[in-house]
Amino acid sequence: MRGYFHMKTALLALMALFIGFTGSVLAAPEPPQKITAAEVLARLTPHLKVNKPNGSGPFKTVLVFHGAKRGPAWDERYQILMNQFTKLGYASVFVDMFTGRGDTNGSKVFSGKILPTQTASDVMVLSAWVKDKAWVDKNNIAAVGYSWGAATLMDALTLSKDGRTPQGILDRPKNGANYLRSVVLIAPWCKRDMYGLQFVASTHKEFGAKVPVLAILPEADDVSDISLCKKILRRNIDVGHTVQTVLLEGAEHRFYFKWTVGGSYEEQYDQEMANLAKNKVNSFLKSHWK
Repeated sequence: MRGYFHMKTALLALMALFIGFTGSVLAAPEPPQKITAAEVLARLTPHLKVNKPNGSGPFKTVLVFHGAKRGPAWDERYQILMNQFTKLGYASVFVDMFTGRGDTNGSKVFSGKILPTQTASDVMVLSAWVKDKAWVDKNNIAAVGYSWGAATLMDALTLSKDGRTPQGILDRPKNGANYLRSVVLIAPWCKRDMYGLQFVASTHKEFGAKVPVLAILPEADDVSDISLCKKILRRNIDVGHTVQTVLLEGAEHRFYFKWTVGGSYEEQYDQEMANLAKNKVNSFLKSHWK
């Protein structure tokens, strides 16, 4: 009877885990089916969206990793973001991490069936793939992630250490995330373990890839555990990683985007903080190109 009580308590805690993130409940995570890197790529490429400046290139290129939400991964907010990179002369690639996994409405990610420890493989596989494209400057590839996408990038960095592998991939690219020149984390989603279940690998382990990181942290974020984000970043600074942190006082989780998924005005949008963040992102990317 006592064992049943403790099991029930644990399950209730798990169900509550994502409520702050989504207003939804979370089931216990399921181990993903293990597939090869080639199969990961085949799952991703049909759903990529590419923006390129005029000309044949090669272009400095930014991989864009989205947040989690109800509905499809892609929406016009990311088109606006990619257009900003185009104006700077960069190509950009939107990486849909969910559709190829059979999640077109957010149900799998919000029930815990997809985790950053799994989507980290997408970063490694796509960065290895895109560097061989004729229109890409293979020495200048960066990645920008928002919320869930930022957590994915943190886990890609973490799981790039020899001996570590994202969940669900049999043969991760040898270089992991080391093809990237820089990584930008915007409002990263940081969550602690619950009852021994790990949702974000970077919670406990240092980065394994030596890639400069810019982290934009909105300090009034009630979706992510900002204190944990700070702890993760500080631990990596302490072991010698290049990490720049920008703290945005009063900014909330969705401060960066002016419009909601449905196209209405975003109540959490903060123009001053968003402009500050965009300037920081642009300067950071520029400073780390070869």
